[in-house]
Amino acid sequence: MNKTNRAEEKIKEAIKELNKAIITNNIKALSFTSFKQLHKFIETFEISLQKIASGNIPQKNERTLGVAKVVADQWPFNIVLGKVIIDAEQAYKDI
Repeated sequence: MNKTNRAEEKIKEAIKELNKAIITNNIKALSFTSFKQLHKFIETFEISLQKIASGNIPQKNERTLGVAKVVADQWPFNIVLGKVIIDAEQAYKDI
């Protein structure tokens, strides 16, 4: 699997897990974040997927989405969703 495909897979997984947290009204996640923040993360990842699909991927030094920083700075370390989000952004940066 090449880096682009890996990034797409990780981003889609993050979007799926974020949507799942919203739909199931995940009490654990919502104790430290909001629906608004989760929706913003989804929007950010969807834009990234569009860039990948169109071949309009920014230069490597311009691929920081900021989502991973928010998760690392504000979320508890033991949240699986946080790891999924950080992995997705890292995969995007690694393309």
